[in-house]
Amino acid sequence: MKLPSTINVCVTFTAYKDTKWLSNALRFLFANASKLNDPDFGQKFYNFLESLSKKFAYERICDGSRKIDNEKMRYNNHIPVYAFNLMDYVLWKNQTVLTKTFPHVRFNEFRFTYGRSIEHWYPQNTNEKEGQSKMSGDLLHSFGNLCIIVASQNSEFGRLYPKAKL
Repeated sequence: MKLPSTINVCVTFTAYKDTKWLSNALRFLFANASKLNDPDFGQKFYNFLESLSKKFAYERICDGSRKIDNEKMRYNNHIPVYAFNLMDYVLWKNQTVLTKTFPHVRFNEFRFTYGRSIEHWYPQNTNEKEGQSKMSGDLLHSFGNLCIIVASQNSEFGRLYPKAKL
């Protein structure tokens, strides 16, 4: 069977960053169509996807020298959701090593889910009447105090302290 020299792909969700990822993956598969049944093809495709994820990380969360740009990793500078997805992947990939250091974490229960609402773990607006203190803006809006949740959960738990959110 002769494969066409070009391929057109139609997707239903057209966010540029998502179709860019899909387009690159399909282009790789098309270019390597004759190798799909090779015993090591799965590893080659995996390596390609990991290198693609690094390329996107450099574009989205790093500065020109390929170091993490702290300003891009702040809530008030519209941190990309990609940063959280990448962090989840790195933690999941390294779960065997991490389990030795953090035996109480149930890595086997981890599930990748879709979410786009970046929210504060420690609340932005606290109830100081109840003895809750406000966190400094520098820490409040940093990557370490952010998470991705469903927007409706944020409405429900927004002013709660982390311990209550658990």
